Amino acid sequence: SNGIPLAVLNSGDQEVVRVEWIFNGGQVTEHKKGVAAFAMKLLQEGTLRRSGYALQETLALYGAFLEISPGNERC
Repeated sequence: SNGIPLAVLNSGDQEVVRVEWIFNGGQVTEHKKGVAAFAMKLLQEGTLRRSGYALQETLALYGAFLEISPGNERC
């Protein structure tokens, strides 16, 4: 009714799951500035058996993604 065009794509029903891991920590528990953010960033860098790129490819294959959000009290 306000004149703004709206596009809708009906792609049927899809099951959606969201998984969150929340750890106590963050900036308030750091002994040195930036440690919490750096540690969270390392989660995207991969493992001994899978590089960060391979990890992202695997997640993308399933339509998933990894979001890292360090905060003041939690990560």
